[in-house]
Amino acid sequence: MRDSDKTRTVKSILRSVRDLNPDISEREAERLFVTALIGSTPEEISAIRSHLMGQNPGPEELEKAAGMIRAYLTPIDQVQLNAIARADIVFVTPGAQGALATRPRKAYVFDPNHPEDSIKRIAGELWAHDYRLSIARHFPAFRQDFGRRIVQQITLENTFFVVATGLGTVVPNILAPLIGVAEAVSDTVFLTANQIRMLFMLGAAFGIKTGYRAQWKEISSILGAAFGWRSLARSVVSVVPFGGGVVFKGNIAYAGTMAVGHGIIFLYANGQRMTRQEIALEFKRYYSEAVEFVRSVAGRLRPSASAAEESEPGSDS
Repeated sequence: MRDSDKTRTVKSILRSVRDLNPDISEREAERLFVTALIGSTPEEISAIRSHLMGQNPGPEELEKAAGMIRAYLTPIDQVQLNAIARADIVFVTPGAQGALATRPRKAYVFDPNHPEDSIKRIAGELWAHDYRLSIARHFPAFRQDFGRRIVQQITLENTFFVVATGLGTVVPNILAPLIGVAEAVSDTVFLTANQIRMLFMLGAAFGIKTGYRAQWKEISSILGAAFGWRSLARSVVSVVPFGGGVVFKGNIAYAGTMAVGHGIIFLYANGQRMTRQEIALEFKRYYSEAVEFVRSVAGRLRPSASAAEESEPGSDS
């Protein structure tokens, strides 16, 4: 891509990014909710609370979480049952389940003796919850899992967008609000803007101050990487099978977004950035993972066309 083309693309990205509102994720992450903890002993309640807060929570995190947690020991009377019914989320230990006449849909079994398994299972169930960003912010145990799910969500959006537009297919309705009319023709603009949207969501989930000023270093890294994925992909195509054209671009969208997302998670979870070499390795790993998935997406969006019929990778988007 020529320098003049890069300049125009960067300007388009910046125009598109201006339409993104980091306050949306921030407001969602600050929504208050009530969590009921139900156990047979004080030790069980304490164990659940400790596991939810993760390792080394800060004083502010502990204070906020304390204001959202209500603890109940069995046996439970009717007044307590009524209060539990009003809670947004209920965590109950295996031995205390019998105290609930009927298990509410919002109740999740948390076994203090197997916390990692419980958190992984519950995270999958809570992902569809309206308070998911707030749950991740206030209960750090869910941040890694929810973070990975956010990255996967944005990766799928980016991949479907690139493949759908490349095949001349109508873009799925779910992506329509993300597309500015002027910028819709450029894969790079859409992918980069959506990755910055992902950055805001991850920042909110991990309790990081979100916004253009607060996250300018991460935004700069995303912008800088936007033009490097294609050349990096060409360094692996000799060992990774691929179809040309649309499939090649879809692989880049998938691998690039996954690499960016997991790099951000690493930064927010560990307080340090991945090196360029580590990011490149992540990209190559996800590129390999993307190949069959992108082919299947292309096949579903245009069943009559095989990936092999696409043009060879060479033209810029």
